This record gives sequence, structure tokens and C-alpha cells, in this order.
Amino acid sequence: MDHERCEGGIECAPHDRRARLSRLLFVLAVYILLLPQLLSAQPFDLNRVRSAVVRVVADHGSVIGSGSVVALSGRRAYILTAYHVIRNDWERGNTRLKLELSPEGTAEAIISKDRIAVQDDLAVLVADNLPAPGPSQISWGSSAAVRETDRVWAIGHPIGGPGWVVSEGTVGRRTGGKIYFSGTAVNPGNSGGPLVDAQGRLVGLIPEISGSLGAALEADMIWPVIRDWLPAGVSPTPSPTVAATQPQPAFDFPGGSKRIYSADFSTWPKHETDAGSVKLGFGNSYILEPSSNTWIGPGRSIDISPIENDFVFDVRFQVERRSPSAALTFGLTGGGTDAEAVDVFFEVWDEGNVTYSLSKGRVRSGGALAVPHGITEETIAEREQLPSALQNQDWSKGGKLTLKREGGRMQFFVNESFVKEFSVSRFPVTKIGLGAAFKSRVVVTSIEARVKD
Repeated sequence: MDHERCEGGIECAPHDRRARLSRLLFVLAVYILLLPQLLSAQPFDLNRVRSAVVRVVADHGSVIGSGSVVALSGRRAYILTAYHVIRNDWERGNTRLKLELSPEGTAEAIISKDRIAVQDDLAVLVADNLPAPGPSQISWGSSAAVRETDRVWAIGHPIGGPGWVVSEGTVGRRTGGKIYFSGTAVNPGNSGGPLVDAQGRLVGLIPEISGSLGAALEADMIWPVIRDWLPAGVSPTPSPTVAATQPQPAFDFPGGSKRIYSADFSTWPKHETDAGSVKLGFGNSYILEPSSNTWIGPGRSIDISPIENDFVFDVRFQVERRSPSAALTFGLTGGGTDAEAVDVFFEVWDEGNVTYSLSKGRVRSGGALAVPHGITEETIAEREQLPSALQNQDWSKGGKLTLKREGGRMQFFVNESFVKEFSVSRFPVTKIGLGAAFKSRVVVTSIEARVKD
């Protein structure tokens, strides 16, 4: 008698195989009967939204996820997905993935380190030479407009499903940067796909699947990251609601803040070397006067009482001389042998040419290391130009750099104007780093920290 192997290595009798086949056919028949209802119950243009959702085939086909086309530029598409979908490929050095387009067609996507946020579980893939007619671009909605009991739809390519699937749910609550919803099946393979509202606008991204209650990262939390990852002239399509709910971030906390730290430069190290001098100026200012491209500063980070809450750090300075350039660096570091760190590099090159760099990393010490050693783990911005409105400043009369941490986000401001936002952990800040480079004279007039009042 013909037998086959069942689970656990035991043999299946023919009637067992027939029973399993019958159950499979029953499930498939129910799905086919319900599919027209699923496809006809959406209030938005289903074909347009479906065309903006792709199937991500990662790790040589062993990992399946979903993604949304958030921007198009000619035959190039920018696809938003979850980082964990492409994690294995990225860690193994494979930067090329396969995309399956809806309703048909394939494309190759590229993973770039400049469009990955590991902590936020976000990634944007770039696909070139898209087949005609190609995918559409999903509309970006506002998660701030989502209310309890609103209907939402998860769209993606669940593993084992017949291509793409649309599932309706009901919003239960919004908290912690996520939208929680029930009544819809969200399965492995939906990861990285969109959650859309009744107008077919993306209001959330499905993260790694866990538990029976559906959850999606709020679109408003993702928007600043995606906006910064796209090149000039290329952007998602925001709805009017998004434009109204995305005000310019404020450099201070709503309701105000109170100062908890102010640098007493009279206690900071002052020294002279062949590379320049560090000295105390009039009015308790800190003068950094490099004589070459070599960075100079206090020499070691300055210890402060730990700041664990949300904060605003301000550095006020004046560039009194540059020949032809001047650079100022400011960093915040945690404590311990493997401390987290955030660093700002601010560079005045010449008139109308001011750039900044931002990086996250760690400062490692102990063991065989004679002195603490800084390691950059993620470059947020590298010598990017300041917005044009900030370029033509008279830096000899003063400037201000601000780092504001609120929740899992940090924002960078120059002269109280918003410049950049990025994700950061809530590490306790215990040290301040300061330095200057190039033949210049940079006077730091104050450093202070504030917390919510």
C-alpha cells in the first residue's frame, strides 16, 4: 500500500491523506467565497492601493514581507518596509532583494545603510528600471486623525496566502506610537505592509507580528524619518491632514522647561599645545583656538550629574576667526564601559557654506584601552548643508546648537530652527564632549541643559 510520511516521521494511511486534503479544500473554498466580499467592502480605490503594495522576497526566499511604494521618481521607486524583513540579508552583506509587484511584475531592490533605522524597525528600499506601467504611489495619511472605533485595513502578502490580502479591522486605541486594532487577521508576511484608513491613506506600518491584537507603527512617527531618507525633489504624497498635523518642531517643551545644568567653565581644563590653546575668557566663556586641522578641547569628557529624562541641551558660541574654516563639535555620552553617544559636528566653511554632521555611536573604555575610544555606529547626516534660511548668518555675533530628546526621538536645531530628527535610546547622559578644529577661534559662551517644567 502506498504511504507517505506524516509529522513526526510516522506513516499516513490513504484515508488520513484524504482527510487532510478535504480540510485544505474546505478552507480554500471558504476563502474563495469570502474573497469577493473582502474585495468589495473597501471604501477606497482598491486597485490603486493594491498597486502601491509589493511583496518583499528576502533571505533567498526564506523570509517574506510586504512594503509600500511611498515615492516614485521616473522608473525608480522608494519602498517602505520593516527592517527585520531584510535584516538577514543586510547582516550577511546581501544588498539586493526581489520584489513582486501587484498585480504582476518583478523588480530588484537595493538595501542602503543610509535608509535603515534598526531601532525603529524601518527601512526604505530603492528599485530601479520598474516595468511598465509600474506600481502606483501610496498616499500618506495622518495617524493623529485616527480615532477609536475607526475602520482600518491591513494590506500585505501573508505567507501561504493567495498573493495579496486585504483585512478589515477596528481601532481600539493609539498609544506609545502605535495603533492597536482588532477584528482582522495580520499574519507573518504582512510585516512591513501598510495599515490604511477609509480613504486608502497609509496611517501605519505593520511591524513584526506578535500576539493576536494587531498593531501598527504610527505614520506620524515615521514621517520625519522617511522625509529625510528621500532625495531632494522626491517626497511622499501627504494628505492635507498630514500637512496640518506636521508643524515645525519646537526647540523647547510645550509648557516650558527648567534649567538643571549650566557649565562652569572655570572648573574645566585649560591648556596649550602645539595644536592650539584652550583658555578661559571674559565672562566665564571657553575659548578654543586651534592652530591647525587637529581637534582640540578639554582633552576628556566633562562629567555631569546623570540626566535620564527628556532634555534640551543648548550650546551658545561665537566664531570669532576662521582661516578659512572653523568647526565645533559637541557630544553627549552615557556612563559605563560601553556608553552610548550622540555627536554634532558644525562647520563654517565660507560665506553661505555651513554644514553639519550627526552620528550615533558608543564610547568604549576599560580592558586593553588606555583611553576611552569612540566608535560611530550610525551616521545620521554627513556634511549636509544647513537650510538656506540659516546659511547667511553672522556667526561672529553668535549661534546656538540645540539637541532635544523627547521619548525615542532626538531633534537637532540651529538658532532655534529645526534641522534634523532621528531615533535615539533614552541613555542617561553623564558626560559632555567639546572641541574645535581648523585654524580658528571659537568661543563657547554657555552650555546648559533643561528638562520639562
